[in-house]
Amino acid sequence: MTTKRTYCFFTSYVAVLIVSVILFYALPAKENAVGGRVQSETANKGIDKVYNAAQEGRIEEINSKYKKQQWEFPYKESRLHLDGNVDPTIVVERKQSSDGTIDAIFFATDFVVGGFDMSNRTPAINLELEGDTLMIDNTGPLQINLGMYSKEFPIRQFTGEQFIEEDPIVSPMQIIYLRVPKDLEITGASDMDITYVNK
Repeated sequence: MTTKRTYCFFTSYVAVLIVSVILFYALPAKENAVGGRVQSETANKGIDKVYNAAQEGRIEEINSKYKKQQWEFPYKESRLHLDGNVDPTIVVERKQSSDGTIDAIFFATDFVVGGFDMSNRTPAINLELEGDTLMIDNTGPLQINLGMYSKEFPIRQFTGEQFIEEDPIVSPMQIIYLRVPKDLEITGASDMDITYVNK
């Protein structure tokens, strides 16, 4: 009787293992929300490098991982108004000639939450040319549901590990870099942060 019961138990156990392996591979894989660990100090250095390079017109020196979007608009008017609901800094560089095009690049540095790289969650920017107005808008709010684990308090006492990192969130520096024809007059909404290269 015990041998038969043991055999039934063992067979059931093996069947459960086989079914669990099949179910594991049948379930859809979840998207990885993070791109690895990033030190807040490294992220802050990236912000400084991108900001300084953009302000000085050295955008070719900016790491390509920070270039998120790029646009080119044909434009023949003598005046351009910038408008929209945006947070990014807008940097304007005048070209050497009036070539009839406006080039726009959106840069965003690392977005770090609790030491994890969340840059793939940085919202995109919409740029649309409507007559003599370049509309710049965010694509929408960003919502992140993040679960993090930590060692228990008694263990952290002896290891010296902090419960929360010193810089739990490093927000990305966002810059819209515009290269415009030489003689184009630029105006913008009063709340926009617009700077000019070499001015």
